Amino acid sequence: MKDVFISKKVVYGSDKKTTNMEKFIVRKIRNRYILNKKMIQERIKVAAKFLSGKKILLYTKNRNLEEVVKNFAEALKIKYYIGRFLPGTLTNPQVDEYYEADVLFVLNPKTDIRAIKEASIAKVPVVAICNSDDVTSNIDLIIPGNNKQKSSISMILNLILKNILPNIEISELK
Repeated sequence: MKDVFISKKVVYGSDKKTTNMEKFIVRKIRNRYILNKKMIQERIKVAAKFLSGKKILLYTKNRNLEEVVKNFAEALKIKYYIGRFLPGTLTNPQVDEYYEADVLFVLNPKTDIRAIKEASIAKVPVVAICNSDDVTSNIDLIIPGNNKQKSSISMILNLILKNILPNIEISELK
């Protein structure tokens, strides 16, 4: 039986690494860093516990993840934004999109940097799925994982959801 963390490409990092992510890497195969499966599983559980019961703002710039993000957000009844992050979303109550979040959850620190910077200003903790090449400054809780593959992100979100709502029937977020 094939390991689902491999088939969904969750453990596949990029061809680069940052010093912040070294502790999550187990080895390099050809031109790719491989992330530690056990640490991914542990961090998913920690993230689920941390996110449980909080006012979460889930954000991604990646429009290809719309269905996955929407399904995850609806299951947890949380706020989400996809696309361009609007300035003031976390800091300015005068802005229509303003949301007073307890935590910001981003799927890719490289593309979601504006949201992370604004969360830092608003003193809102940040949870992020981080690949081997991500810089992790201003991220409070790192979930190591491949954040470039839809299948990987979908699996990580499914596992978080299953840890928060263990009795939920999940058809895999696609």
